[in-house]
Amino acid sequence: MKQIVLASHGKFAEGAADTLKMVLGDIPGLHVITFEMDDASTIEGPARELLKSIGTIDDVYVLTDMMGSSVNTAMVNLKKEFPNIIVIAGVNFPLILSVAMPMFGAKGDALQAVVDECKSGMIVC
Repeated sequence: MKQIVLASHGKFAEGAADTLKMVLGDIPGLHVITFEMDDASTIEGPARELLKSIGTIDDVYVLTDMMGSSVNTAMVNLKKEFPNIIVIAGVNFPLILSVAMPMFGAKGDALQAVVDECKSGMIVC
């Protein structure tokens, strides 16, 4: 079973998870990790513990809020310890929804195509 980790600054990941549950219902393997303004430490420690609890058998899609941010950098650094994680930065809700769909399992070029398709949905109206 795939695992999904929504990782963000503030409450973005929690809000996205809440909206996702409104659309899809209960989502097995969905995890949320946040970095709050008053956190004295980095997100890397709690993320490492979460990834240890998930294990290395399942693919883990880690969706972060911003490329190059402290949250994203911590998740990319953890790829050395957890080669089963796939980190995607700068996510939007259509991408989160796509990854959460039960049959989703894209990797490599197929995953990049999904990311590109979700980016194309951002339009000034």
